[in-house]
Parts: sequence; structure tokens; C-alpha cells
Amino acid sequence: MHRSGTSALTRELNLLGADLPDDLMPANAYNKSGYWEPSAVVALNDAWLEKADSAWDAPFLQGGALDATLPRTAVKTAADTLKSAYGEGHELIAVKDPRCTLFVPTWRQALEQAGYTPAQLLIHRDPAEVAQSLAHRDRFTADEAGLLWAWYCLKSLEAYKDHGGVVVSYSALRQDWRSVMTRVREGLGLQAL
Repeated sequence: MHRSGTSALTRELNLLGADLPDDLMPANAYNKSGYWEPSAVVALNDAWLEKADSAWDAPFLQGGALDATLPRTAVKTAADTLKSAYGEGHELIAVKDPRCTLFVPTWRQALEQAGYTPAQLLIHRDPAEVAQSLAHRDRFTADEAGLLWAWYCLKSLEAYKDHGGVVVSYSALRQDWRSVMTRVREGLGLQAL
């Protein structure tokens, strides 16, 4: 979910050896140290959401309705986007965009097509803290933020059920990042970290 510590977690991965894309989204007043996500991946996810008459903050489509709106070339386009954003020669990359949660099967296939073995790392944060952050940045009400938080969490849990991975909390990352990253490394079998 957006505002759940995804940027902090991605930066930790990067500092410990995971490569980031060349086309990083720029930092701004709401995330002064940076978002650490590829602009091209965000743009592609936004284009797919727009095609479905949806958006990052209103992705509430039932079942596979969102996937059904994807073009047949979605996996190839996503793989090409990854190759362009990251270049070649990377053993381990960190791909971060909470919108990817809405298109997990497509992004997993794209990572494989681009030559990577996908591994999922999920981070959760207290919904009240997320709501407060969204209220500050996007002027969401607590109800709007709570609904959005629940939707992204459900989509994350579906992906976790299907593909496994490691789940960490933002509060644990802030309290003891070394222990969290040890758990991530061991849980995902990442030798580079």
C-alpha cells in the first residue's frame, strides 16, 4: 500500500546491494529522500489503470476485471519497460511501485521474461498511520484511506497466497532495520544482500 514504508524498504534493499533503475521518480515535499521507483513502471501501471477507467486511488474492480482490460502485449511491454529502466548486467534489482500489487501476474511474468527470478517482499503499516499520511498528502478522509488500504492489502495477500514471499512491518523496519533485512535476505534466499 502507498505510504506504508515501501520507499524506506526499497532504499534499504538498494543500500544492501539491490540495483535501482536509471529513471527514478524524483523526490518531492512528501518523500524528501526519494520514492526509489522507476518512472516508466509507474507510468505503465497508470496507463493500464486509466484504460480500465480506474486509478491508483480507485482500483476497486471485482475479480479479474482489472487484468481483463490489459492488452495482450502487456507482459512483453512490461518486460521491455524493465529492461529499459534497469539496463543490463544486474544480478539483483528492486522493483517498487505499489500499483504493481494490482497487476502481480503480469509483472511476475515480465520479470521472468526480462531474465529475473521474481521474489515478493511485502510491507505493512498501521492503517491509521497510512490514513494520516494520505490525509496530509492527498486530503483523503479516514474512510477513503481505510478502504484503499484494505483493498491493496487484500491484493497483496492474494499474491502472497499464490507466490509466497516475506512480509515485514514498517514499525519493525524503523526499530531494527538490520534484523528485518536479515529476515528478508534469509526468507527470499538473497545472497547479494
